[in-house]
Amino acid sequence: MLVYFPEPYRDELLYSLLARYHRHVGSSSPKQTLDDLFGCRGVIARLDLQGSLGLLSTHLPPRWGMSPERLAVDYTLFPYYLAFQPADVRKRVLRALIGGSLAGLHLLLGLATAASRVRQLRFCPECVLEMERTHGEPYWRRTHQLPGVLLCPDHGVILRSSAIPSALGNRHAFIAATSANCDCGREVTPTSLENDETLLSVARACRQALEFMPQARNREKWAAWYRSGLIRAGLSSSSGRVKQNELEERFRDHFGVALQPLLADVGLADMSWLVVLTQRPSRALHPLLNILLQEFLKGLASDEPFGVGPWPCLNPLSGHQGELLVERVVTHRNRGRIVGVFECACGYAYARNVDNSSGTLSRPRPLRFGAEFDRLIRQLVDDRIGIRQAARRLHVDPRTVRLRAAKLNLNAIWAPANVSIPVVCDSGGYRKAWLDLQQNHPNLGRKALSELEPALFMWLYRHDKEWLVTNQPAAKVSRRVRVVSPWASLDLEWMQRVTDLAEKIRHELPPRKVTLAEICRRTADPTWLSSHLRRLPNTAALLSRLRDTTASFQSRRVAWAAHELANAGQSLAVWRIQRKAGLSRQVTMEVEAALELAVLPGAPLL
Repeated sequence: MLVYFPEPYRDELLYSLLARYHRHVGSSSPKQTLDDLFGCRGVIARLDLQGSLGLLSTHLPPRWGMSPERLAVDYTLFPYYLAFQPADVRKRVLRALIGGSLAGLHLLLGLATAASRVRQLRFCPECVLEMERTHGEPYWRRTHQLPGVLLCPDHGVILRSSAIPSALGNRHAFIAATSANCDCGREVTPTSLENDETLLSVARACRQALEFMPQARNREKWAAWYRSGLIRAGLSSSSGRVKQNELEERFRDHFGVALQPLLADVGLADMSWLVVLTQRPSRALHPLLNILLQEFLKGLASDEPFGVGPWPCLNPLSGHQGELLVERVVTHRNRGRIVGVFECACGYAYARNVDNSSGTLSRPRPLRFGAEFDRLIRQLVDDRIGIRQAARRLHVDPRTVRLRAAKLNLNAIWAPANVSIPVVCDSGGYRKAWLDLQQNHPNLGRKALSELEPALFMWLYRHDKEWLVTNQPAAKVSRRVRVVSPWASLDLEWMQRVTDLAEKIRHELPPRKVTLAEICRRTADPTWLSSHLRRLPNTAALLSRLRDTTASFQSRRVAWAAHELANAGQSLAVWRIQRKAGLSRQVTMEVEAALELAVLPGAPLL
């Protein structure tokens, strides 16, 4: 058993943790490190799914509580890869990681090709600077190695590829992050997409899947769940027949320029996988594809700030973490944000908020921990467990453990929390002190007085609020002149620009569909118009008139296809025009009329 093992950092990859051990102890060779960690020199160092976790667990110090299951779930990419797999596959993969063979695992999970996995260890330059300031050394973060995470979820910075490839030359070596191998590096996506809201939203959704695995479902249940969302959006019939062409079109419009680098990150170039996910779930697909489809469905339900429920319970002590058990969310507003409170029947409650301006969804913030938390903390105090080990068992910060133990009046071995319990007494002395303070500083307002004597103000606010409200200086009226933003003139300017761009797109050959996404892509800042459209009502109304419907776009393609066939000297037949225009057999009445018109002798072709 090891005498020393480094303390894991936040979101650290197991590969990184073992590499830091190798560097800290000054091991003479990778084989010696494997002997220390696993008791076996034949173990292969793997970036995403490390094997032989059962051997590793037996060699680690017991105080870390590193069971094989915890090593897999908390320090490898197991939760991300298995997020959309059934329970039997999860158990099979976990058994393989603990002590079985890893052969065929990536094929089983839809990750058979090397292109479907991150090919080089990635890092965020901002995170590296923070790590060096806080810990004195950098490390490899789990989140940064997830396929589909092209931006750092914390900073919005484009990730860079390190000098360490995931397919290592020495397959037994664990290489730690250093300032040398994290120096600059190649960016994993074009710099124009830095802070792109779509890429940032996908990165955070990938991190969510890593931290909180969804409820285990088989592929047929996931497909049915997706089809129900498409039915609500009008993209599928009630019988479950998906309108694939329209779905693909709206899917591309939703992700815009961000879609190509996302699919390229998992080695895909086409959209054939949408059919597999929604209609023929015959094989496992990459987890990123499920995440992209869920992000698309979430965008269709944008009128609901937190999407359509039910929502997951995030209680790590319940045994049903990640299952969709929260039936309703209570919302309120706070400083320009919509705050939602999610509470499960087990007593665990957490809050998330949505920023009105950017639509960004915050990370979950625990509010109540439930009865199981209190039962377990009492047991840990009775067993005289240290506060750090107790915090790891409870999945919270040590300060949270200290505060909760103090509120439950538990006699813990660690120092009690400094929780001040106010003693309610006669408030006459406090009232007089407050009045004297106002008299001594007649020119100060409410905020300045409260900052001058914060303890006095807070006591009155908590115990004598009604008197305090009626005995404080009058609110000062701001004399600042409000600067009105020139949105009206911007609205007129954008109306002209949108008209010109729509006309230009409509005259291009082969025909392109006039959509908001296509118009935005042709502006200097592709995200500005869509982000501020609600402030430009006339432009929004104009867009709704200028945008192509599916039928009008297909009709234009029919005219173009007929013109191309006529120029090539081919006879004009309906089936030939449909094939040239890329239409399905089932078309609307408007498109059918355009087809009949196109084959008439002497009909205008364009």
